Amino acid sequence: MGYVRGETPPDYADLPEDFTSGGKVQSDVAVFQRVSPTRARLLFPSPAIESDFDILELTR
Repeated sequence: MGYVRGETPPDYADLPEDFTSGGKVQSDVAVFQRVSPTRARLLFPSPAIESDFDILELTR
């Protein structure tokens, strides 16, 4: 769950079923995909704002 600094993030389980993001709290759910021992991705289908599908690439 993402939120704006200074806001108190609600528990995911407490969000109403028809919750929509007002820009301060985002209830995005992601699928974790390990690509290699040093790379992984978080896949966000239907993110709360701005796009239809987000990918966050993680490397170390």
